[in-house]
Amino acid sequence: MPQPFDQFCPVCHSPNVERRAIGQRTGCVAGGVAGAALGASGALSGAEAGALVGAVGGPVGIALGSLAGAVLGGLFGGAAGCAAGSKVGEVVDQRYLGTHACQNCGHAFTP
Repeated sequence: MPQPFDQFCPVCHSPNVERRAIGQRTGCVAGGVAGAALGASGALSGAEAGALVGAVGGPVGIALGSLAGAVLGGLFGGAAGCAAGSKVGEVVDQRYLGTHACQNCGHAFTP
């Protein structure tokens, strides 16, 4: 839920204005999904690297190392995608969608 902000609406001059981050949140989700998908597609190389490190522990080490490498590849990909998507969404909010919204008249604006 958006937090109240000390700003007035430029249309109706109401102080009932809240911050919003629609583009930022959407960008984070889209970037996170895309990053996780890329991380999952790169899971084979992560699994190979994990298996190489886990080879010291024998067959169980190889299996656990492969699994850990694949999971970490997906997690890091998702985190990186979310961060990048969030920054892109922030720019979209500022330029096109508005970073604030009046709760009285519904006007979206960037101060």
